[in-house]
Amino acid sequence: MKKLFCLLSMMTAIWIVASGCTQTEQGVVGGAAAGGAIGGIIGHQSGETGAGAAIGAAGGAVLGGLIGHSQEHKADAHSSHIQPCPNGHEVDVTGYGPGALVRCPIDNSTFTVQ
Repeated sequence: MKKLFCLLSMMTAIWIVASGCTQTEQGVVGGAAAGGAIGGIIGHQSGETGAGAAIGAAGGAVLGGLIGHSQEHKADAHSSHIQPCPNGHEVDVTGYGPGALVRCPIDNSTFTVQ
């Protein structure tokens, strides 16, 4: 029961710490936690639990950071895009590709996304 409580406490602490982080930082934390757990299990089989956990945590942190960084840049590429319609109103054209015909919700004029 103590091991389960410790495990749940550690996972809660990791979740709290990672909640205010960027996607890259969350990837590092999550990768280190998962890699450390997997490395500890694999290391335990050969009698080197600590070394396995340390190596797994380091590898997981690097891999998790790379994945988080990639996701962060994908999110930046899809950020909102505002474009003025012919009558000067600002319209959010997020999700529309260049050349798409969009109708202004304010004055019903149509324009092409640039």
